[in-house]
Amino acid sequence: MHELTRDEYLAIQYQFVELFIEHLTDVSSAFGGDLQEMLVLAIVGQVCIRAVEKGQENAPISASRISDVTAIPRQTVRRKLQSLERRGWVRQIAGGGWELIMIDGTSLAQAGLRELDSRGIERAVRFVRNMRALV
Repeated sequence: MHELTRDEYLAIQYQFVELFIEHLTDVSSAFGGDLQEMLVLAIVGQVCIRAVEKGQENAPISASRISDVTAIPRQTVRRKLQSLERRGWVRQIAGGGWELIMIDGTSLAQAGLRELDSRGIERAVRFVRNMRALV
């Protein structure tokens, strides 16, 4: 691994923190300041993406598992899932697990957050370009 000089480290750290703050602020705005709800949706989404990569249509995750992964209390996770369900982005299936609502291979959450995703991708591309220039 390449040993970073102090100047390289500071430059890389600055770029990362700038990306992180800008994206987190944007996400917070999209979720009305409720970053726990965003985090719960992100976990459900990651489980779905992993399933799709394996050739499956969708995969459920329990509120208990989300709580374990995020350290958000189970009752809070359940409230966040119910809020996401009211938005029409997730549903509870038989057996108690939660999954994204998908239509024609696209989650309704993704459709609802399309502008946020677009800005996030632009930030990620800018970050990669900046990192290439630094290392």
